[in-house]
Amino acid sequence: MKKTWASKKRLHKGWNMVLGKVSRLIVSASFLALLSSCNSLGIGGDSKSAAPTQPNGTAQIMPLAPANPSSNNPSIGTATTAQGTVAPVVQGACPQIFMRDQDAIFRTYAKGKKDDPQQIVFQASFGDYTRQCTLSDTNLTMTVVAQLRLITGPAGAPGSVTLPIRISVVDGDNVLYSEVTKFPTEIPQGATSAQVIFRKDGIKMPVGSGSLVRVNIGFDTQPAKSKKSS
Repeated sequence: MKKTWASKKRLHKGWNMVLGKVSRLIVSASFLALLSSCNSLGIGGDSKSAAPTQPNGTAQIMPLAPANPSSNNPSIGTATTAQGTVAPVVQGACPQIFMRDQDAIFRTYAKGKKDDPQQIVFQASFGDYTRQCTLSDTNLTMTVVAQLRLITGPAGAPGSVTLPIRISVVDGDNVLYSEVTKFPTEIPQGATSAQVIFRKDGIKMPVGSGSLVRVNIGFDTQPAKSKKSS
C-alpha cells in the first residue's frame, strides 16, 4: 500500500527524533521477564544506577541473606550459575557498568551516505543492562546482559544484522579486559523492529577488583587502527 504524504512526514519527523540523544528509559516486557527469571544469573533484588550520568541503565547483584552467617565468610548467600553450580554471592564486589552516549547507538547507511537520515538501513540501540559477578580464589568473573532494540530505517528492510559490541574493563589507565563480540541477530520478515537480548559470559578480572574498576559497554563504532610501520 502506498504511504500517504502525512505518513511520510511523520516517518521523517520520527527519524529526526531518533537521531537525537538516545533514551534508555523504556524497559520492554521481554527484558523484565528475563530479569525476573534470571535465577541462573543470580540477578534480582535491589538495584542501583550504574552512574549519575547514566540514570537509565541498571547494574544489579542479588543481596541474599547468608544461609550460614559467619564473620569469616564474605559471601551474603548463594546463587546458581549458568553452569548449574552453586556459587557465593559477594556483596559490593561487582563493578558498575558505564556507557557513553556516543556508544549507545549503531547505524548503517545505504550507498555510503553517512549521516543522511533518509539513507539509514537499520539502527540498533541499547536499552537497559545488568551484570552479575562470582568470585573464585583467583578471579572475579562477570556476566553482562543487555537489552537491544533494532529498527529498520527508510532505506532498510527486515533481515539479518551483525552488531559489534565492545565490553572493556579498566582500572585507571590499566586495561584489564577488552573484547568486541560480533553479535548476529535479525529483524524478522514482516516486522520493522525487534528487541533482543545480548549476553556475555566469562569476563574475568583479578580478585580485589571492585568499586574503582570501570566496566564499559557499547557499540564499537571506531574504525580499525592502522599499524605503524617500524
